[in-house]
Amino acid sequence: IITYFSIHFTKNAFDIVNDMGIGWNLGNTFDCFNLNLKLTNPDDQIKLWGNKPPTKQLFSNIKKFGIKTIRFPVTWHHFMDESGNVSKEWISKVKEVVNWIIKSKMYCILNLHHDGSKGLWLSEGIKAKQKFDNLWKQISNEFKDFNEYLIFEGMNDFEGDNFDYLILLSFTQSFVDIVRNSGGNNA
Repeated sequence: IITYFSIHFTKNAFDIVNDMGIGWNLGNTFDCFNLNLKLTNPDDQIKLWGNKPPTKQLFSNIKKFGIKTIRFPVTWHHFMDESGNVSKEWISKVKEVVNWIIKSKMYCILNLHHDGSKGLWLSEGIKAKQKFDNLWKQISNEFKDFNEYLIFEGMNDFEGDNFDYLILLSFTQSFVDIVRNSGGNNA
């Protein structure tokens, strides 16, 4: 069996997948976006599509129903500059929720979500590669000391004609290389 995580972990990838069990999606909160709005406060994005901000208690309650994995989709667009630098306020808010999930002894699948929707930066394809790389450098550095309960998903929900197999492969390989090279538990 190939070990997926560094020597610090007691589970390999197969064990983790088998342990993940039933999951729940924290959708329509951190993944909200609006091309016509400039949002300046994380709670404005979280409530944009009508949901209440998640709380620590939410994850404790979900855990009681046998949920073992939370998918945590995040759209980074509203809190990034043109180079892909994320505001400290936004990444801190994301990290707070990741901590709540993991402290509730559930797996957290954190992803880049909706940033590839038509009109958003990732839908530009290869022109967005440097920004994509910069974003994942920040995310992987911020979370490199987390354990096997945090899982990254490179990207989700991208649209348009600016992606083909080779471009998608380039982004995916870059994501893997950046995360692994960030060190800590990501190695």
